[in-house]
Amino acid sequence: MTRRIAKAPRRPSGIIAAFALGLALFAWLGAARAETDSDRPSLDSILVRFPARTVADRDALAAELMSLGRKTVADLCARLAPAGIADDSLVRFALDALAVHTARPGAVDERVALAKALADGLKNASSAEVKAFIIAELQLVGGQESVNALTACLSDGRIAGPAARALGVIGSGSAERNLIKALGGAPPDIQVAIVQTLGRMRSRRAVAKILPLARDDDEELRMAALEALAQSGEPAAAAAFEWIPLLAPAAERTQTASLYLLYGRRLQENGDRKASEEICRGILKNYLQPTESPVRCQALSLLSDILGPAVLDDLLGAVDSADKDYRLRALDLAETLSHPNATSRWLDKWAQAQAEMKAEITAMLGRRRDPEALPAVREGLKDPDRSVRLAAMAALARLGGEETLPELLPFLSSGEPDETAIVKEALLSITAERAVSAAAGLLDGVPPVSQAALIEVLAERRARPHADRILGLIRSDSEEVSRAALAGLERIVRAEDLPRLLELLTKSADAAETAPLQNALAAAALQNPDPDRRADPIIKALVAATGSQRVDLIRILPRLGGTQALAAVLADIQNPDPLVRAVAVHSLSLWPSPDALEGLLSVLKQSEDRKLHYLAVQGLSRLSGDPGLAAADRSGLLKDVWAEAADPGVIKLVLQALSRSRSPESLALAASALDDPELRELAAEAVVGIALPDSGAEGLGGMETALALKKAAPLMRFESDLKRVEEYAAALLVREGFVPLFDGKTISGWKGLVGDPPSRAKMVPQELKKAQSAADDDMRRHWRVIDGCLAFDGQGHSLCTARDYADFELFVDWKIEPQGDSGIYMRGSPQVQIWDPARWPEGSGGLYNNQTHPSKPLRPADNPVGTWNTFRILMKGDRVTVWLNGVLVVDGVVMENYWERDESIYAAGQIELQAHSTPLSFKNILIRLIN
Repeated sequence: MTRRIAKAPRRPSGIIAAFALGLALFAWLGAARAETDSDRPSLDSILVRFPARTVADRDALAAELMSLGRKTVADLCARLAPAGIADDSLVRFALDALAVHTARPGAVDERVALAKALADGLKNASSAEVKAFIIAELQLVGGQESVNALTACLSDGRIAGPAARALGVIGSGSAERNLIKALGGAPPDIQVAIVQTLGRMRSRRAVAKILPLARDDDEELRMAALEALAQSGEPAAAAAFEWIPLLAPAAERTQTASLYLLYGRRLQENGDRKASEEICRGILKNYLQPTESPVRCQALSLLSDILGPAVLDDLLGAVDSADKDYRLRALDLAETLSHPNATSRWLDKWAQAQAEMKAEITAMLGRRRDPEALPAVREGLKDPDRSVRLAAMAALARLGGEETLPELLPFLSSGEPDETAIVKEALLSITAERAVSAAAGLLDGVPPVSQAALIEVLAERRARPHADRILGLIRSDSEEVSRAALAGLERIVRAEDLPRLLELLTKSADAAETAPLQNALAAAALQNPDPDRRADPIIKALVAATGSQRVDLIRILPRLGGTQALAAVLADIQNPDPLVRAVAVHSLSLWPSPDALEGLLSVLKQSEDRKLHYLAVQGLSRLSGDPGLAAADRSGLLKDVWAEAADPGVIKLVLQALSRSRSPESLALAASALDDPELRELAAEAVVGIALPDSGAEGLGGMETALALKKAAPLMRFESDLKRVEEYAAALLVREGFVPLFDGKTISGWKGLVGDPPSRAKMVPQELKKAQSAADDDMRRHWRVIDGCLAFDGQGHSLCTARDYADFELFVDWKIEPQGDSGIYMRGSPQVQIWDPARWPEGSGGLYNNQTHPSKPLRPADNPVGTWNTFRILMKGDRVTVWLNGVLVVDGVVMENYWERDESIYAAGQIELQAHSTPLSFKNILIRLIN
């Protein structure tokens, strides 16, 4: 059920007195206004326009709120309610807008005034949830003037956390002192909230009060205290950490060590480098368990920040550790260390190191890119340990670049995959000319794994002069070499290689060779500058080819195109071999130009094979988007395809193609599928794609476009898409002469319900005016504008247009909840019915109160409960026609006069949105007068 905003009670005079004390700061309030209930409609009229759609709208609404007078904030705070009691969302939007607006630079007086008013609201609020909200707003605008009000909340465990955080944001000396004072004697949960805030404030004054808590039995409080002490960087806080390395509980040992290091970093930032260094060394000395490696790495990183280049000795010592992660962290730090003797010291270490450490140091020296390390790295190339050799190879490539190639290439003779991979990466990192020359020179004299790597280098560098050699390796005894040669062909073949490639393809018995050879053939043929002659060698080979050979050749032709190639494919559509026929249709579906359209249409019309139908439609749908195809031809083509399509899968392809065709004809085809349960979502996407403007293209216009969009709108999956569709449909309807009855922001143009037409007719003007005023007050309590919708909370009475209407056409979107019941009154008479079809299976839209003429709809057409529905209602004379979600449900039925059965329906009257004790919403209400 939609909740409503509770009406604010009259505030006690004490609140007015409190506001009067701050009157000098209320420059934004203007002259004092009479504080009577007559102000409330003005406040309500602003509230219903929230939430604001833009920042500018929000600021404008905030300025309007400020113009109402001193009592505005008090009134708003009084309307706040805990969740589940009343819907105060608009009030919260309004207070938040005021907070953001008054927090802007230069608005000090406005901010202070708002903060004082919020503080009064905080004092008078009875709900902890409401108090927490007000505190959150004070966190945005509060300053020194808010400290006392927030401090008073620190004793309440339900709101102590938000209050402490707000004081922390204010951050003044008095805020800090009050937090420290409140810490003494508070229960643990409140102490935790206060200590956490003092920690974020990096409070040094609080250290003495927090120190005892660092040994508290409560783990949460103990850890909060340690973190706050760490953040303080206060020397006196050291006592809380000195016991940790030896005595901390096992579960907290690592966590407390990290906090100790944080304390060390704060000491460093405060200039106490010596104390910070001692902390790091204490951690490194005492945290030696395998699981404590991350703490050691943190300590070493902080030590490096403290000592700078002087940390070199520590890093050299760290690589002696059995902890590999710790060693690697030391080497990472060494990589960028600017110590003048760093490389020579590391080389000394390298000379004495065992294999694993030597490999790690070698890799680091390569990353340092200091040429001084080259001799040692070269020595590493001869090391008996494989890991050292590999690290040396990679380092040599980094240090020496292209000049080290002669030293690296011999490793290809080993046939070791890891060594080969390093050499390959080195070759790919140097100039193409040098890489190709080196790779080609070694191609015939290395083991298969290296040969394959060199082929990959040649292919990557598109070494076409070496195409003959790669072609020769396709039939290598090594499967690895053969695969590499086949994979690389596409990048290195030349036009003159076509005959050889054709021979290879037609004689190959290995299916794994087919695709690479086809790719190579296409690449070679495309080098012919004459588009019409590119396919000649393949077409010539087709003359004698049959079966699988023919299939393999046909598959190449769509990549080449051309008149002769198309003729060859079209001829095979009639081939007696079903496989050849299917491949020919598939190739035609992939054709690069609209020349294939006629052939594809003939397949669609003449073939009875569903698979061929599907392939043809794929091609037709794709080619319909060709930019060279005129819009009329595109629409006509898709219409022909639609007429032949029978399978749902085929129709889905056509719908996808229709979304790229902007024409009324395409729109009509797509919209015709909106009633099909299997197709409706895809059809809705197509309708939107056709109709809406996009990427510089104008959208479609006219009533039919608006109707199609209204029908498609409920099928949008994303709120942003729904908004675009609804806005464009509404704009089209306005062009067709419709006028919005609801602007999506206010209830302007609507009024509350007074009686029925006969009783209203008997009222004298003064009596009617009084009744209307009472009805309007009731209306404002139960009808709200929420997220651009007219929302009814399930209480109160109907909503009525401010004026009467005779003959008209009306659009209105509506949404109900389960068991919902409502309707649209026409000329003040019930009604075009709205209700839950699960309870009333005949569905909505019927003229429910008819007794003589039909009262039920022709068929149910409701969307599921909880989603939006659209009525299009045409009332002319006494006859009503209704479309529900684009489906005709009432066709020119006489509407009877419910109030006076012996009379015809009134010639004119108000339109009413019926209240029937169930929540519901309306939006997008537009009307066009007839005659």
